[in-house]
Amino acid sequence: MPHNPEIIRMAKRASEPDPLLSDARTIGSFYAQPSKFVFAYCNDPSVNSDIICNSMTEAWNGLSKPIQDFLEPLTALHSAASVYAPTQENTDLYVGRGSSQLEYSDAVYQTSEHPIVHTHPDTGLRSLFINQAHTLSMKGVGAIESRAILDFLWAHCARPEFGCRIVCHPKTFMIWDNRVSTIMLTEYEELRD
Repeated sequence: MPHNPEIIRMAKRASEPDPLLSDARTIGSFYAQPSKFVFAYCNDPSVNSDIICNSMTEAWNGLSKPIQDFLEPLTALHSAASVYAPTQENTDLYVGRGSSQLEYSDAVYQTSEHPIVHTHPDTGLRSLFINQAHTLSMKGVGAIESRAILDFLWAHCARPEFGCRIVCHPKTFMIWDNRVSTIMLTEYEELRD
């Protein structure tokens, strides 16, 4: 936002496809310093999706000790390119036909490196810091091994017992700690009360 550069505004009408939330993600994990918190507000009465918020702390606690020991020293590369690079699917975001409008920069292809295991600065609790949308690979691990391990971890993190479904009614306002959670927008098929 021009007057508040520390705030990144993302908007979506219910009728628009949403390339920004197609996979589980930690918002902005591709930045050297990702956002601490995310605020979301739903004001569209025709919205037909909810937010799934998964605790990466619970996902970490759900891993066996040998897997935790293996992951502890590793880092991962994150990039915005898989979601934000101009493609046929998200062209509307760059040409002004969507609620959110992006401005192209080569920075979309840059990577940042973060430890896979994160210690929360306020609570001291451990959590995983990976996400399906922006985590490219594990540093120092072969491509095939990296993909297999990350696929396992993403499936593990998506387990229902680690998540919370936030029902998005009009005027729903949500806040979550971006350092220890991933989010995903999901459409629902049945009408709710």
